[in-house]
Amino acid sequence: MSRGNYVSFRRRRRRRKTFVFFLLLSVLWPKPYQPNATMDLPLPTYAQAQKRTNISPFDDLIKKYSQRHGFDWRLIAALIATESSFNRNAISKVGAQGLMQLMPSVQQDQGIDNAFHPEENIKAGVAYFRELLGRVQGRSVEDQISFALAAYNGGIGHLIDAQSIARKWGKDPYRWSVIKKIFIEMEDQPKVRSMGRYGYVQGRSVVAYVDKIMYRYQDFRQDLPEVPQIKL
Repeated sequence: MSRGNYVSFRRRRRRRKTFVFFLLLSVLWPKPYQPNATMDLPLPTYAQAQKRTNISPFDDLIKKYSQRHGFDWRLIAALIATESSFNRNAISKVGAQGLMQLMPSVQQDQGIDNAFHPEENIKAGVAYFRELLGRVQGRSVEDQISFALAAYNGGIGHLIDAQSIARKWGKDPYRWSVIKKIFIEMEDQPKVRSMGRYGYVQGRSVVAYVDKIMYRYQDFRQDLPEVPQIKL
């Protein structure tokens, strides 16, 4: 091999070694963290995530008794989802039972024998919710439903207190946007609470309960579009 050829051979060999070195370096060297693009995507709604055309195993019963009492069945489904997560055997710390978490006093008033029987529970729960809806007034359908939900969760007495306080303060007692703020003040401020008759209420819990059900209701309406039928 001539000297010129030998030098050329050495240069090619060094280039190959350099290429292999940087190739290994690119594979083994830790790369900076790059978040997955899908992490920034919005979470799917409840029904979208399940990719289904129904909401629960009890849809037929929910539809049956919702229609009987003039409700959009998706509203009742949202209520049950929040109350029991569709667990027919659910029992709360305060003794509420079944899908719609009926207290013993409500069970007695509605004349049911087994609160853990899905049809009995839904039949009684929807009838009770209809009674509450008939006892409240709102500026809009949404306001009236929100008041009935607040009464279902926190008791009709605390709703009466909140609306009474709204009147004393010169505020509209028939708007949920007004009453929800008073519920929170009733929990936080003894002076405000003393203006009512029914004592302490976990106002934040009531507000969160109503807002969660209304959010789920809108969710179900978007994913299972139908014309809502609610008779006030």
